[in-house]
Amino acid sequence: MKTDRSRNSFNLLGEESRVPFSQMFSQFPFFVVGCPRSGTTFLQVLLNRHPHAWVPPELKLFFLYHGCPRWVRRKTLRRIESDCSVAFPADMLRGDRRVDEIYAYLHRLYPSHGIDRNRVSTTDVGHAPQQQCLLGDKTPEYSYRLDWIDEVFPDSRWIFVVRDPRDVALSLTGVPWLRTSVRGAALLWDRTQRRLLDAAERWPRRICWVRFERLVTRPEQELADALTFLGLSADESILSTLQRPSVHDASCFPERERAWKQTALNPPDLARVSAWRRNRAAIAEPVERVCGQTMDRIGYDRVATNGGGCSVTDLIAANASLARSLIGLPPAVWCSEMAYRLRDGRGIFNRSALINRSVSQACSS
Repeated sequence: MKTDRSRNSFNLLGEESRVPFSQMFSQFPFFVVGCPRSGTTFLQVLLNRHPHAWVPPELKLFFLYHGCPRWVRRKTLRRIESDCSVAFPADMLRGDRRVDEIYAYLHRLYPSHGIDRNRVSTTDVGHAPQQQCLLGDKTPEYSYRLDWIDEVFPDSRWIFVVRDPRDVALSLTGVPWLRTSVRGAALLWDRTQRRLLDAAERWPRRICWVRFERLVTRPEQELADALTFLGLSADESILSTLQRPSVHDASCFPERERAWKQTALNPPDLARVSAWRRNRAAIAEPVERVCGQTMDRIGYDRVATNGGGCSVTDLIAANASLARSLIGLPPAVWCSEMAYRLRDGRGIFNRSALINRSVSQACSS
């Protein structure tokens, strides 16, 4: 799939599926996923400004709740209470409720976080006041849990965010929670994108691709596509509102994550597009050698290599770099991964796959 060749390749929803999502499945959440540092938080902030969407801090319910031991579930619910400023009933905090019940409870709380907060007045946006509201869950780790999401919410819709891997690698090597090299970051991007591409072939009508570069350079069109996909209002006043800072923007992530997510609160910055060119020699060639074939599939042009796949040497170096990032992962992450692998039938001790998935899943833990 060449996702840069036409807009249709980035919005795989067929015309026969254009019934507004908010009219059919308002009780279901929508999901925003992608490789870490691809712009998922930036899109989350923009969507959260819509008067009929609430996209709270990362819930991680399909990563650190669904299928996990009860102690992990209780810990996750307590974190959500703190991050989202909500209160779960005592019986729910025991951790024995189904994951869809947790989402349903959060969805019922939406009015206290949405329209009643007067984030955007009805006059300003010109929408119908009876329009139903949507709960969104932006969690990059879900790139590796889409089959579980499909089991619980078979009619939910997903937004996949993609960004140039050279910019992603440059950004990943500068965050405090991932100790890896440029090659290791490129491998993480490659594995994540392969997962998303496979999902796009399996569930083509449920996915909308958002490209970070277009979200920055042409936000109106990219946002309009995403909002239409979700069945939300996308008129000019709405699009204008979504591009203006809001006092509620900081509620999209907790204070402990501000150091590496603060830029998502800033207006679109063209300097974040192709930033890797300022350090081309150190970024372009190692990234393209690791994930060049996936770049070709998505439509990102190579500048330092002419083609071909990843060499054995590059692959070993990339995996070794990612393996180092496994040191010090929280026990809950290991429990989540083992629970998923046992249920998924892949086996616990597939070390290569464990590296590829667990690093991404632990990025913002």
